[in-house]
Formats: sequence, structure tokens, C-alpha cells
Amino acid sequence: MPSIMFQRTRTILLWLHRWVGLAAALLIVVVAGSGVFLVFENEIDRLLNPGLFYVKAAGQRLPVDQLVASVRQAFPKERVQNVAFPASDGLAVQTMLGTGKRVSVDPYTGRVLGSRPFNDSVAYQLRQLHVRLLMPPVKVPMGKGTRTVPNKLGSQIVGWTTVILLGISITGMFVWFPRMAWKLDMRTGWKRINFDLHNLTGLYTLIFAIALAVTGIVMSFDAPAQWIYAMFPAQEVVDEEAAPSVELQRGAKMISFDSVIEAARKTFPTAWIYSVSMRLPGDTTISGQTRVTIHPYTGEVLSRETSRKEQTAAKIIRLMRPIHTGEVFGWPSRIVMALASAMIVAQVVTGVIMWIVRSFKRKRKTPSPEPREEVAV
Repeated sequence: MPSIMFQRTRTILLWLHRWVGLAAALLIVVVAGSGVFLVFENEIDRLLNPGLFYVKAAGQRLPVDQLVASVRQAFPKERVQNVAFPASDGLAVQTMLGTGKRVSVDPYTGRVLGSRPFNDSVAYQLRQLHVRLLMPPVKVPMGKGTRTVPNKLGSQIVGWTTVILLGISITGMFVWFPRMAWKLDMRTGWKRINFDLHNLTGLYTLIFAIALAVTGIVMSFDAPAQWIYAMFPAQEVVDEEAAPSVELQRGAKMISFDSVIEAARKTFPTAWIYSVSMRLPGDTTISGQTRVTIHPYTGEVLSRETSRKEQTAAKIIRLMRPIHTGEVFGWPSRIVMALASAMIVAQVVTGVIMWIVRSFKRKRKTPSPEPREEVAV
């Protein structure tokens, strides 16, 4: 009886694995395939636009205020909203204007290298394909007007695609385990090689496919984050306060960017300053999770926020993206996640080939109806 139940369960799971996988094959290929390149989105962007990113390191970097002045001189009618500092000496400083335009500046000469809209890059389009399937933003009512927001439909479809990926990864190991291939024998025919590749890619990427799917689900839907906060309620007392508001003082001169940076460095001496946030050695994302709010007129530190004192639930949720992209352990984990995404694509392709071969076999084996013989009476 147990063996009969096992076979029935395996038959049902095999049917689900095959047909659900086939139904979502194209979506999985698009999401996983774009994920391979998205792991290296910054490197790809720099490779395609070297003039906007690479500079010759020569001496000391200029003060930030001087770099901002160069941007303001080039774009006198626009406001500088953000300054992002490079992690390497050979990279340009990136500034963001109020209109969404990104401007590159040589930190050694102050020369403006060029500008482009925030969404005008291959890397940005890859991210939109991976996250929202390139579905355009939509306008929603806001007060007396409207505002443009990301398209939730695309992200929901991607979210359900990751749910399917999680399901076929788990069911695949269950249904194929009795016939699991542990090595690839190139001496066999191409059909057997394709079958073994399907098994081997599933075997070696199972843990990473589950990690990609689970983190993708948490980032795509609101419910998983709510469950995590419910599982890990805030018990510790966090000594961080929300940043107080500061009233605009007309005529008063704001402190310089360099003064802001100096105040932030004194607050967290070991942190690497990146844009408006700071990155401590223990932070798990490239842009950092440590923030300091500085009074724009006095330079006083108004609030501080460090990832080291976050709630447990917040830490878990913050880990989702760096695990998903491979940033969590730097280059080694990024390469692993890129390879895992590529193998997921290989699984889908080999699975589709298996289905095509199986369907072709069935058609060939279907006997053609024999012609009736008329008997004269």
C-alpha cells in the first residue's frame, strides 16, 4: 500500500511538474535569464558607457562642494538632490538632479563627463524586465492631480513566476530522484544527455533556486514581510529616533556638503560614505544601511540609524535582496547566483526538449486506422 500511494503521489507531482513548468517556461526563462545579467548590472553599465564612469586617478579628490558647483554651472536651472561616491579611485562621482537626470563628474578635475536620464540605460531596462516585465508605469490619482507609480501587475506576475519556480524545483527533486543522474556521460545519445542535463542542473542548483525563489517571493508580495514581522515581534529597545523635521530658514546659509560628510564620518568613523547613506563593514548591501541625518544649517547630528541595531524582522527582510542578487558575500556569491540563474534557464530548455521528444514519440506510436474491407454479398 505505501508503494502504491508513493507511485500515485509521484504521478500527480510529475504531471504538475511537467505541465505547470511548461505553462510558465517562457516567463521563467525571461526572469532567470535577465537575472544572470542583472547580477552584474553596474559592471555592464560601465562597460557600455565607459566615458560616464571611468576616470584617471590623479592626486587628491576635489572637495564635494567644488564638484557640486561644477554640476550647478553645467545645469544652472536644476537642483542637485544626491551625490553618490564611488568605491574605486578610478570611477566618477555620480550626482542626481531634481529632474531625474544623472550627471557624472571627474572627482579629480571637476569636469562634467556627461549626463543622461535615470532610466536611460541597458542596466535599467534589464532591471525593469526582471522585476516588472517591462510593463510601463501607470498614473494614479493623488489629491487634485495624478502621480506616476510602478506597474504592480508586472511585479505580481514575476512574483507568481517565482512561486512556480519554487514549486517545480521541489517537485522535480521528488519525481526524478529514483532516476536521478549524478554525472554526465557524453557517450550516450543526445536524448539521454539532455535528460541527464535536466537532472544535473536541478540537482546542483536546488538550494540556490530555492533561495532565489523564496527571496523573490518576499520582495514581490506584502504578505511574506508581514509574516516575518509577526514571527519576530520587536522586543528589543532600539535607541534610534526618527529624523526630526527642520523648517526652512529663508536667507540662512546651509552648511557645505563637505561639512555634512565630516559630521557623518565622526558619527561612524569606520563606515564608507556612499551617497546619503553609509556602509559599515557588516552591512550587506552595496549602498549601505547606515544613515545619519545632519541639520542643514548647524551641522548638528539629528539622528542616526545603523543596521547593527535593527529589529530581527527588519534584518531578515533587508537580507532578501543581497541574497537574491548575490551581494551578500561579494563577488563569489554574485558569480554563484549568476550561474544558478543560468542553470535554471538550462533546466527549462532541456525540460521543453524532453516534452517535445515525448510528444513526437507518442505521435509516431499512434497506429493509423486500418481501411475497412467491403465484402460483397
